[in-house]
Amino acid sequence: MAIETISHEQILRINYFSGLTEEQAGKVARIVRSQTTAAGDDIIKDGESGDSMFLLLRGQVEVSKTLYVKGSDGFHQARKAMVRLESKEPPPAEKPLNPSNVLTIPGFFAFGEMALFDAASKRSATVTATTQCDLGVIQNPDFVALAESDTALGFRVFMNIARKLSEDLNRANQDVLNLTTAFSFALQR
Repeated sequence: MAIETISHEQILRINYFSGLTEEQAGKVARIVRSQTTAAGDDIIKDGESGDSMFLLLRGQVEVSKTLYVKGSDGFHQARKAMVRLESKEPPPAEKPLNPSNVLTIPGFFAFGEMALFDAASKRSATVTATTQCDLGVIQNPDFVALAESDTALGFRVFMNIARKLSEDLNRANQDVLNLTTAFSFALQR
């Protein structure tokens, strides 16, 4: 059963909205649309354009990347699961479609946040529902209008997103350095 309305309390649980007042969180809640997604459906597809950020209100999703892998017939693209995100309160109403050998993290999550900066942003991963999911959807034009009408709210949310993106970029840079170092040692053998 889909969640009919989103509360300001649900908004405040998500890291991108930390530091907002209850009134500001209520403003965000009013622009969130509810959506239910069936297990197995892709919510976001790697490489496609998107204009919405999603809030995982109930359920579990798997985040995957499209990578090139070498098979017996040469190189081809394949999706690689990176992590599963699972709602904490309430937990998913059902078991995931299939067992996972990737890390499952319970908590309060949002994904597709780059769409708040750019209504035609390219998705950097595929997000697939592994259980039925109740989602909140924030569309770029609605959030931009809200941020323009309450600049303190817009500033706080964009700073929170920028902080998370900076952390992700630093981690990615370290990963590239580690891979480059390992590749360099492998070539020396």
